[in-house]
Amino acid sequence: MELYKVIDKRMSFRSFSPEPVSESDLEELVRCASLAPSISNAQPWRFIAITDPGLLKKMSETVARKISELWGAEDAGPRHAVEQFSTFFADAP
Repeated sequence: MELYKVIDKRMSFRSFSPEPVSESDLEELVRCASLAPSISNAQPWRFIAITDPGLLKKMSETVARKISELWGAEDAGPRHAVEQFSTFFADAP
């Protein structure tokens, strides 16, 4: 597929099926993510697959709290948008 077609068909998903992701699919996703370019091929990232719903919820709550701390009470509209798009992972399987 040509690059412009790939870019044109790109989508962002913010709702998820409750079906768990298989371990083999998680491993393949990490393998693919590791192909992303990095300076001098340093690959300075580490990947952690979180599959515990309780931990995902706790992480989402922590992110929401930190956003509120950083943004404060003013700019409630933009803060809410940032919070919404920074915590949607809480419902991911």
